Amino acid sequence: ITRFENTSLRRSAAVTVDFSTNIVFRNCRFENTGGYALWFRERVCGGGAFSCEMTDLGAGGVRVGIHSWKKGDVTTSGVTVDDCLIADGGRFHPAGVGVLIAHASDCSVVHNEIRDLFYTGVSVGWTWGYAGSPSQRNTVAFNLIHDIGRGELADMGGIYTLGTSFGPCVSNNVIHGIHSYSYGGWGLYTDEGSEGITLENNLVYDTDDASFHQHYGRDNVLRNNILVDSANGQVAVTRAE
Repeated sequence: ITRFENTSLRRSAAVTVDFSTNIVFRNCRFENTGGYALWFRERVCGGGAFSCEMTDLGAGGVRVGIHSWKKGDVTTSGVTVDDCLIADGGRFHPAGVGVLIAHASDCSVVHNEIRDLFYTGVSVGWTWGYAGSPSQRNTVAFNLIHDIGRGELADMGGIYTLGTSFGPCVSNNVIHGIHSYSYGGWGLYTDEGSEGITLENNLVYDTDDASFHQHYGRDNVLRNNILVDSANGQVAVTRAE
């Protein structure tokens, strides 16, 4: 595996969708990519990837939303990633994410298998702290996420959230085999300013650090989950408020 830091690869995709409505990729195969497989980027409404295979990826599988956001920007919304296999990522950029939702709303990541990545399985949000975010009402549910990290990178997780995101639901996921290089091999990871998130009915086991980790945040609900066999405690709170 060749690994190097390359911003152009991290911000590229084999297929990029902009300024579009209801573009659907169904039963497609993406492989041997230099960056992400698929990117629903700027001002996309609806559509998504259904029953696709994405393997041997330079970065991650699906990216949704723009790279940076400021108040007043029209953002991407309503994209679905359903019943896809996303595997063997990070070949050129190890920090590639299986499904990355950044500055996008009302998106769904459901019924997927995401495995064999060096970084995070699903990542949602990407505005630090409580300053506000367009990443609202996103759903991550019924996914199998496993063999993440592989001892290569730190500070990551099976499902990661960042910033104020009222209405997201993280539910009915199975997460296991989260192994970091040093610290931060979490299962469910609500990072800085994560707020208004419900995490329920998830099964998390075999992680290097806690099954659930709250960095700092508020008004999150952790309900009816099974958190077991993590190497460093099942629940962790760092920088409590």
